[in-house]
Amino acid sequence: VRTACLAAACLLGWPGLALAEECAPPTLLNTVKLERLNDQGLVGVPVILNGVDKTLLFDTGGGGVNYISSAVAEELKLNQVAGPPSFDLRGNVFDRVATVRTVALGSAHVDNVRFGVAPDLPFDGMLSAGTFALRAFGMAGADLDIDFGAMRLNVLSPDHCPGAGITWPHRALAIVPIVLE
Repeated sequence: VRTACLAAACLLGWPGLALAEECAPPTLLNTVKLERLNDQGLVGVPVILNGVDKTLLFDTGGGGVNYISSAVAEELKLNQVAGPPSFDLRGNVFDRVATVRTVALGSAHVDNVRFGVAPDLPFDGMLSAGTFALRAFGMAGADLDIDFGAMRLNVLSPDHCPGAGITWPHRALAIVPIVLE
């Protein structure tokens, strides 16, 4: 009876096998090594602005503003112009913007990126995960895998199985059921 069931499953097609073929693993679109900015837990992402290596604070909070310090803008000799008022992470208002001719994040490159210019930052600038890392490089909808253990930022294609975007060793510590009413 077992042999007959196995043969029937092979002839009719096993549903799990078809699903496995349709459900692709995530494709790695880009990866960069993250850097610690200080001993307070701040994490930076290395970028290349107009050919100069810089490390920008990596903002995962969903902010929509990317900015560089006024010191970086001066070093790169960027033309600063008036822009809409914005706030840096410390609550300081700034209203200057500058266009960086070329920006590289890992293997991705984009031209003519506008950054806010914030004065007196203790770091090179800030890169917003949502607005810059994905949209500016044509990766809108991609998944970010931020592996703080390995200090890597991976950008994964969105066309994968649910839950397949996890690339680091993991195990479930607890399952907490949630009921939404």
